Amino acid sequence: MSLPFPLNELVDQEVTQVCIGLAQVQIHLCRQPQSGPPDTWDAGARIDVESAYTLDEGATHVSRVEPRMFKLAAAPLTRLLGETVTEAHAGQRNELRLRFSNGLALRLHTDPQGLDAFHVHAMGKSITVTSP
Repeated sequence: MSLPFPLNELVDQEVTQVCIGLAQVQIHLCRQPQSGPPDTWDAGARIDVESAYTLDEGATHVSRVEPRMFKLAAAPLTRLLGETVTEAHAGQRNELRLRFSNGLALRLHTDPQGLDAFHVHAMGKSITVTSP
């Protein structure tokens, strides 16, 4: 399965911010290294998550978090801060799979009804991804 988006643009970008809201998580990325202070860097990609996700923390813990639980359960996503995307792949049912430099893996799910979605913004382009 492939998403109609250049996922390779996410590779080598560092997670610079994770914003946790009641029903959305935003992951801000920035291509590294860039010279000068952070407020002068070129913007990187952004992923807006409004769907369930799974954070694979290795053999010890895999957690699936539904949007209604973001407020209580999304804090482990902060372990992605400062980490670089090493792999980006589309999975079954338009899922997005990201692997990071610290070994963590993040999978963004779509739901069969097509209600939950995630949005990827990069290179001046945006895509909303739902179940096929």
